[in-house]
Amino acid sequence: MPKGRGSQTNSDPRASVWAALTIAAFPLVALSMSWMGIHPLVSFLLGALASLLVLLVEGMFRRRLWISEPAIAHVLGDPMLGYRMLIVLGIILLVFETFLLAGFLTNPSFDKPIVRFILNRQCVQPENALFARLCATNAVPPEYAGINAAEAAIRDEAVKRYFPDGGLVTCSTIKLGEEIEPLLYTHSAIVRCDRWVVGKIAGHPVSVQTVQATIVARLRIRQDGSYYVQAWNDNPSSAEWSSIGQGIALTSLDRQRKLASDGHIADILAMENFRRVMEYLSSK
Repeated sequence: MPKGRGSQTNSDPRASVWAALTIAAFPLVALSMSWMGIHPLVSFLLGALASLLVLLVEGMFRRRLWISEPAIAHVLGDPMLGYRMLIVLGIILLVFETFLLAGFLTNPSFDKPIVRFILNRQCVQPENALFARLCATNAVPPEYAGINAAEAAIRDEAVKRYFPDGGLVTCSTIKLGEEIEPLLYTHSAIVRCDRWVVGKIAGHPVSVQTVQATIVARLRIRQDGSYYVQAWNDNPSSAEWSSIGQGIALTSLDRQRKLASDGHIADILAMENFRRVMEYLSSK
């Protein structure tokens, strides 16, 4: 027994500090990275890398690792070790949570990772109109977000043409071009319409039919300021498209091709349609 105590006494007291740093580095780095929006797997790997980095630095300075110290071996053999580790872990988590709470209450920059975390979780399938609206605002660039009477008339006309038998239908548009005259308005857009049913199991609307088209329309203005569609075409290769579109026919197609290369247009329109149907259902 005296020999054992002597070997513990000869141990480097700094070993416990390095041990604490190695153990604490993993959860602190992993949780911090995850909180900042980094992928969970990457956060895990960065946490493991942080612990390995602590071991590497210790090896460079001490020429040995804390795990090889006799005192550490004695501690690892202590039957009370599990309880002590739980207490230490609780203290670490309490300090970390206190830091996050204090930052959230005092530092506005902490709002961004919180909002990103909520959006990443909710925007896969928003549960209600509030989240649907937030997700749509987050996803749709400002140039796509304009809403006016002419676009409302385009959406209404799309419902009539693509779903003449009615049902729960919402349509959204992304403007490609426009030409404004005193009583005449020419508008080209990408239009997407979804027919919905409310799933009894899922509890939220489910799209059962989708129509997406590139259209050009000529609208006239009524005396009350509203619009009605006078001419409509959704075949860009037809002569009627050029006849209706005239000055914006070619430029609209160029813009449509550029937007198509983006790859997110369908998602943007689908999310906007979901937001619209959720708003409609929540108003009932």
